[in-house]
Amino acid sequence: MAVWLPATERFLQQIGMPVRQVYRVADAPPPPATHFAPQDDIAAVPYLEEQGRAAYRVFLEKTAPRAFALSASGAWGWAEEGESPDVRALASCQQRSSLPCQLYSVDESVVWPVAGASARAAGGAQ
Repeated sequence: MAVWLPATERFLQQIGMPVRQVYRVADAPPPPATHFAPQDDIAAVPYLEEQGRAAYRVFLEKTAPRAFALSASGAWGWAEEGESPDVRALASCQQRSSLPCQLYSVDESVVWPVAGASARAAGGAQ
């Protein structure tokens, strides 16, 4: 966005299109933090193999808004910036999984359901 948005706004202004917010639409509230594990505890993230853990390390370096989703199949997906990173992370994960994907982390919080603690206690699905 940082690269293309200023040029796009200038172009839209030149042709008489609005570029500033006219109406504020409330965002859906983020899922509540569950305190399943500290967000930077990569070993606590269930189901992921090394490639997924490496992706989660990269995800942790991104700025909010951001979201990371995963599946019991080992699939994962993440999204950053823009609108609805949670929806985009889930969609990215779901493209790689026949099992349902769930959000693990949104912005600065782990939102993985504490009920998922049984998978953590079992060491996650390998």
